[in-house]
Amino acid sequence: MSGGTAVRPGRRTVRVRQFDLRGAADRLWLVDPGRPVPWTRWLLAVLAVGGGTVLSLLRQAGAGALDTLWAEDGRVFLADAAARSTLDALATPYGGYFNTVPRLLAEVMVWFPADRAAAVAAVEAAVVTSVLALVVFTACRSHLTEVPLRLLVSVPMVVVPVGMAEVPNSISYLHWPLLYTSLWMFVWVPASRTGRLVATAVVVLTVLSDLLALVFVPLAVARWYVRRDRHSALLAGVLVVGLGLQFGTMALGVNQRGPAFAPPRPDPVWALLEFVLRPVPQAVLGERLVSGRIDAGYLPVAMLGWLVVAAVVVVALRRLSRPDWPLAAVLAGGALALYVESLIGGGQSIVRYAVAPALMTLAALAALVRPARDDRPGRWKSVPMYALVGLLTVVCAVNLRTHNARADGPPWHTTLAEARAVCAGLPPDAVVRVPVPPGQVAVLPCPYLRRGAARPAR
Repeated sequence: MSGGTAVRPGRRTVRVRQFDLRGAADRLWLVDPGRPVPWTRWLLAVLAVGGGTVLSLLRQAGAGALDTLWAEDGRVFLADAAARSTLDALATPYGGYFNTVPRLLAEVMVWFPADRAAAVAAVEAAVVTSVLALVVFTACRSHLTEVPLRLLVSVPMVVVPVGMAEVPNSISYLHWPLLYTSLWMFVWVPASRTGRLVATAVVVLTVLSDLLALVFVPLAVARWYVRRDRHSALLAGVLVVGLGLQFGTMALGVNQRGPAFAPPRPDPVWALLEFVLRPVPQAVLGERLVSGRIDAGYLPVAMLGWLVVAAVVVVALRRLSRPDWPLAAVLAGGALALYVESLIGGGQSIVRYAVAPALMTLAALAALVRPARDDRPGRWKSVPMYALVGLLTVVCAVNLRTHNARADGPPWHTTLAEARAVCAGLPPDAVVRVPVPPGQVAVLPCPYLRRGAARPAR
């Protein structure tokens, strides 16, 4: 903010407050100088990723994440990896866009025996999510110096209280934590070469896995315009090139969404209303409490979620905290834009669409409750921060484990044994339909099922 003075004859001087756009931009793109990392911190990072991986795998009830191959993980990505060459599989679109990250992880899956397919896919997804959470924990430190706030914007990636029925431990839906991480990559200004390489890699993998990365174009262009450095130009460049590949092949007819998917629904009013009723209250209260059909019973609970948001905003406006308004605005705007884009493009409201917007909403709230730095008694400075952290800890704990269609199976070891028995009576190059939850089928070649670890001839 900057001040100006307006003087009227016969009246007292009035101070006029003006918004300092350049100052806000400088506060948004703070340079992270980094610091030497001792071996103890590397050890803590490894332990954090390992702990996050285990915690993510434990979220799944019933048949368990290690013995269930979920939906497109088996039906699309494993099936293509087992039947096609690596380049052919990578170049095969699904859902109207290229899916580079799940395609690469599926290629790793077929290095292992078929018995291990479900476990490998679940562990891959859990590890990638935990690594991305560690990246966010590192990237946010220029803005959020307090460890509780850094944990608040990173740990929910592993225990996100929204979309628990589909997203955890699934390689198909890693684009949601990737999208959230990418927003931080466009805010993060690392001084080290390693940090710049990590940020660039995350953006490349995101844009080559989901065309929803289109939402980051304004932020990328604004960063390049303000900073005019090579890293900002590189981030904007890889984003534009990746989107050009995704949308260019779609325009040429190479990428087609297919009749199985709902057509786009260009209704922004509907999408905005869904944003108000879905990801924001679900982010602060959890899907168990705020879920289902929107009716008279749903609305009061959703309003309770917005009351929490309003309380945080009031705390920030009353300067009971030290709010980072530029960061909060970017995160909240990203949540809104991404959710509206998802609904309009996807044509329907699906719970998993709320995952990345919910994470962005939580991060925006964290930016508003940074402890104040003034002469007030120290014990009160951190109350808003710990209140929000405490609330979200309870919400994530309540929504940690869930019973869903994946929990009902069928278990992978059972369907694999049945598929191998069928293969025994078929020609060597036959394929078999293998059931995977939720009621889907993966068409897998018998050579892959029979020979296990041996990669099928291509």
